[in-house]
Amino acid sequence: MTQLYTTYASLYHKMYQSFINYDEEYKFYKDLLDENGVKNILEVGCGTGQLARRFLGDGYSYTGIDVSVPMLEYARREVPSCKVLEMDLRAIKLSATFDGVIITARSISYILSNNDALATFRSIIKAMANRGVLIFDFIDAKSFIPSINEGEIITHEVVIDNTRYKRESIFKKRIDTSWNWIWTSTFMKEENGLYQQIGTDEAELRAFTADELEIFLTLTGFKILQVLDRRVYAFDKGDCGDVEKGHLKG
Repeated sequence: MTQLYTTYASLYHKMYQSFINYDEEYKFYKDLLDENGVKNILEVGCGTGQLARRFLGDGYSYTGIDVSVPMLEYARREVPSCKVLEMDLRAIKLSATFDGVIITARSISYILSNNDALATFRSIIKAMANRGVLIFDFIDAKSFIPSINEGEIITHEVVIDNTRYKRESIFKKRIDTSWNWIWTSTFMKEENGLYQQIGTDEAELRAFTADELEIFLTLTGFKILQVLDRRVYAFDKGDCGDVEKGHLKG
């Protein structure tokens, strides 16, 4: 598992509140769930509970799962009323079923093989009530992979509690078997006017085409209802600014 979600969970919690407009993310998922009459939700990849707080505040029945224990600990501290569990999205085992399942924050990008993608969707459909709805986001390979300029440093800077932080990212394509890339990040904190390195992280991720995902979903028993496009929140600076995040609803 990437260190961003374990060793640097505290840093993730701070920085990503500036990278992501959680109110906007919440409204997007809420509107789609409401269209389908969903009030009983499972969030896959719930992280530190940013959406959990909003769903619970609006009266939804909510359960969240994540594979990162440090992230779940944050969620329990931030939102004591939320039910969050340590669980791999490829092997969901819950006694309850849900009218709506959402996979947020591009968590599907960490599913690197076709077999794991199939295992993920088979696992999710077992957790869904009859005629339930699945909504998830993904990074569109058609837009993203050609935009990677290997060796280029993409910088994000944020100010948190009057302290400036910076993340420098480098992407390297790994497309021998699927639309993967290596994301190397360096995290820095400003001290006395100079940036000091506070951590590094490296992870392999996967982008998908909509066609690929439609095949996975069809093979595992889903019916595709809608495919949407939205501008991605994580790569909205630098030369990757045209990357889009697709949404499949099944």
